Amino acid sequence: MKKLFCSQVLLCLSIFLLMSFRLHSAELLGQWLFEEGAGKKVEDSSGQGNDGELIGKPKWVNGKFGKALEFDGDGAGVKISPGLELKNFTAVLWVNSGKDWGKTRTELWCGSQTYG
Repeated sequence: MKKLFCSQVLLCLSIFLLMSFRLHSAELLGQWLFEEGAGKKVEDSSGQGNDGELIGKPKWVNGKFGKALEFDGDGAGVKISPGLELKNFTAVLWVNSGKDWGKTRTELWCGSQTYG
């Protein structure tokens, strides 16, 4: 009986915690879904107007959901609005690494800051 009670309490706490971590799109500074499928421009879906421009030669491919970008590891990337220089930020990505993932260097940068 004690085990069942503990399981129910844990389930209730988990549901409560998950409900409190909602994504508030009004607070997003940028959201790039890479659904365009062609071209050099990536649209900011957050409504903040921080559209990006593809640099290098990333390739449009079919993704897990819709379209995606494939980066060759040779300087390809996405240049975001210069006005979006942040000291602190959180990034969430879906990455499907290739077989030679270890041979390339992955960088994440924001404004003049580079991480990688």
